[in-house]
Amino acid sequence: MDIADQAQNEIERVAELAVTHRAAVAPVGETSANECQECGLEIPSARQLAIPGTQHCTECAGMIERGLL
Repeated sequence: MDIADQAQNEIERVAELAVTHRAAVAPVGETSANECQECGLEIPSARQLAIPGTQHCTECAGMIERGLL
């Protein structure tokens, strides 16, 4: 395994830990939407776990943060 593979494995490991941690400390009763309130597309389960209570897909959330929606 070369250094690029090792780095990719470490990135994936840390990302998985972050998702697991975020899910463990999520406020009780905060439910994520299955579909984005802006565009209606499905919100991936990984995003729902990473950001409890999310109501927007990644693209729409970014546009909202930039003041474009």
